[in-house]
Amino acid sequence: MHPLRMAILKTLGANELTNQEIANELGVAAGKLHFHTRKLLDAGLIELAGTRQDGPRTEKLYRRTLRSNFRIPQVEDGSAPPLRHYIQNALAMYEQTWLDFGEKGFSQYGFHQVYYVSPKTFAELQAGVIELMRKIEAESIEDEQEDTMFVSLAALLHELPAR
Repeated sequence: MHPLRMAILKTLGANELTNQEIANELGVAAGKLHFHTRKLLDAGLIELAGTRQDGPRTEKLYRRTLRSNFRIPQVEDGSAPPLRHYIQNALAMYEQTWLDFGEKGFSQYGFHQVYYVSPKTFAELQAGVIELMRKIEAESIEDEQEDTMFVSLAALLHELPAR
């Protein structure tokens, strides 16, 4: 992912901000940011949260679509991490969750598959994963209750280079 898009997601956090507010936070021109904001919007990683008036102008407010604990791994210099870094960070987060909460006897499920798909199918798959995460978030219960399970979900969806 482009470093500026990662910075937008990080800046939004749990906030609802306009493109200009994001640009001010990041110290870049709003025009330059607009392209990347549009890409994040198209990918379903951010959404329109509403609008507000600034004099005669109507400004769009954006927010992240995933929970505030959605993490984007970064290398120390803040540049876009290579895929290997994503995988290492995902495994480290999974391992820490298991160490914090795991016990023998818990049900587990792991899956990995590689497919050839069209760009349309890839976009639909990405949207489906986001929709599933939204559904889980919407149905999430804040505290442990009888007949509930505490679960961890990790997803890594990416395009592969041609063989």
